[in-house]
Amino acid sequence: MNAILQLSEIDKRFDGVRALQGASFSLFPGEVRALMEENGSGKSTLAKIIAGAIAADGGQFSVDGSPVTIGGPRDAQRLGISIIYQELDLFPHLTVAENMAIGNHRFQEQWLVRRADLDRFAEPFLQQVGLTCSPRCEVRTLSVGERQLVAIARALSLRARIILMDEPTSSLFDDADRVTVLRDGKTVGTRAIQEVSSAELIRMMIGKEWPARDRKRAEPKGEVVLSFPNVTTLTSPS
Repeated sequence: MNAILQLSEIDKRFDGVRALQGASFSLFPGEVRALMEENGSGKSTLAKIIAGAIAADGGQFSVDGSPVTIGGPRDAQRLGISIIYQELDLFPHLTVAENMAIGNHRFQEQWLVRRADLDRFAEPFLQQVGLTCSPRCEVRTLSVGERQLVAIARALSLRARIILMDEPTSSLFDDADRVTVLRDGKTVGTRAIQEVSSAELIRMMIGKEWPARDRKRAEPKGEVVLSFPNVTTLTSPS
């Protein structure tokens, strides 16, 4: 099987500091790949380069085996690449459908955009991610989880073949097929999730063995000094 995405010898500097040093990465059709690192080793930088948010200083890119140039987010979109950032880049005071249509080359913009057109564009993708809110609902009224689903629906509306998630929830890591580890801006290696232990991943990330320590469970002593029984919270739209 040929890689749908292939990166090799990717370099990137910020003010003289090398964020990536000859990093490599490949992705195959239908694969869920986790990208791990010790903090500050280039993971987010590599994702932003793939998405066209920042430019690499050097390296080669190919999609479906053909060399490509990713000069910006529009280039990435046309190649079927989309990114979902940890800090969701949604406009809170616009509707769900408006957020999905803005800057989306798949939505046919006109001088006058009708709400019905926005609804028809957004609804199939909202259904695909299981979000039941109206396309006319303002994003600011949604929970964080619902906003994440809006971001995923927007990526699907772009007909993305490759979806990057910067700092996804740990539950998504459980769905990964393989994991690629970066250390100091370099690709250390790639392992199948089912064949790698937590200890090996830690060693790959930090470059040395991490001694296991047995934690003793602390037993409470004395009287309770603080208690919060039956606590609930109420939130209002921001």
